[in-house]
Amino acid sequence: DRLPGYRPYDEAVLILCYDAPKSRAEIQKLTSYQSPKGIIENVISPLQKADLLTSTNSGRASNQKYFTNKEKVKKL
Repeated sequence: DRLPGYRPYDEAVLILCYDAPKSRAEIQKLTSYQSPKGIIENVISPLQKADLLTSTNSGRASNQKYFTNKEKVKKL
């Protein structure tokens, strides 16, 4: 099912982060966002709020990585 207010990068990010955690920079390469703030506010944070994307560390750690919540997202 698609998220309410589905954005074009949601599915690609969830697929990218499904098998192994990825950094913000790796996720950003999939998008047209130029700034770290833009990717976090417009892609990563909404997926986290929907409980579809989880971070490996709390806070704003520079080594933060993100992975797909496999309990909520099933790979086909």
